[in-house]
Amino acid sequence: MYLRNFMRYALLCVCYMTVTNIYATEQAHNHQENEQAEHANEVSLTEQQQQLANIKVERLVLKKHKQTLYAPGEIKANGYASYVVSPRVDSIVVKRHALLGQHVNKGDSLVTLFSGEVASQQTEFRLAEAEWQRVTKMTPGTVSEKQILTAKAEYEVAYSRLVAFGLSKQAIAQTLTISPEKLGEYTLFAQTSGAVLTDNFAQGQRVDSGIELMLIADESALWVAAQLSANQDRTISNGSTALLEVNGNRYQARVI
Repeated sequence: MYLRNFMRYALLCVCYMTVTNIYATEQAHNHQENEQAEHANEVSLTEQQQQLANIKVERLVLKKHKQTLYAPGEIKANGYASYVVSPRVDSIVVKRHALLGQHVNKGDSLVTLFSGEVASQQTEFRLAEAEWQRVTKMTPGTVSEKQILTAKAEYEVAYSRLVAFGLSKQAIAQTLTISPEKLGEYTLFAQTSGAVLTDNFAQGQRVDSGIELMLIADESALWVAAQLSANQDRTISNGSTALLEVNGNRYQARVI
């Protein structure tokens, strides 16, 4: 009985090994056929044949593809290098000192204005300065420390209000000596060098505080707003180079 079972087990093992060998042989045969099919369409060329066919073989590496886009553009003032000239209080234009397109330097006179509020504040500054001079010239002990501090504070407040109105230090100093009919007149000066690109006022016009009278821009660094069409969905990264063409002249630029 034991011998019969052993022979049956051995026969099963031989059958399993036979099936396994047949499967492995079929797998190897199929793999060989696939390789032969893959290489069936390959063409081998000698080095001379490659030269005649102008075929060049290079190693495949990652490269950046450069593409040029064309778009119309509008030249604008550099927002980081321009200055808007505007009054800080409601005023009337008395006289202009710079014209449209004129190049001005920092500190040049641009426009002279008149304001009743400035005239009132100049009068208060005169009084505060006179009181401050009076108490400082008095002998010690004749005025209290409170009076001295009050006079000083009123003088500083009157001075700071004129500064807030846009008056320069020189204009504030001249307030103490100018004739009464000149009170209220003040001049706006260029805070940067550049060209006057806009001129939105006329002499005798009343202007509100904060309204733009002039725009001064540094022409050495301008902006160009390029108008790309909506279907151009390509991403243009900052720092990309650009070439501008204006009246036949070309200028190098950078995308910001």
